[in-house]
Amino acid sequence: MANVVLEAVYPPLEDNSPILIDRLVPILAFNGIEISGPKLERIISEFLSDYKCQDNHICVTKESPRKTIDPQSLEEIRMCFKSLDVNENIC
Repeated sequence: MANVVLEAVYPPLEDNSPILIDRLVPILAFNGIEISGPKLERIISEFLSDYKCQDNHICVTKESPRKTIDPQSLEEIRMCFKSLDVNENIC
């Protein structure tokens, strides 16, 4: 299983404007992961902290590093999103 490259799914915006967390949904959904509010925020803080900036924005710019998620982490994300309780330890 190849690493998932999020930036390849949602390329950086030309004007370098920040992407709201809600707009990150298509990135992970494209990779077969269904996501929602609080869980998405926890995934972003744990797995996508390289892109985190103020006010719950994800900053993806032309200078951003390519962000990959290895298969093990991707499976952890899948398990997290399958959980009904946001507060479960797995997430």
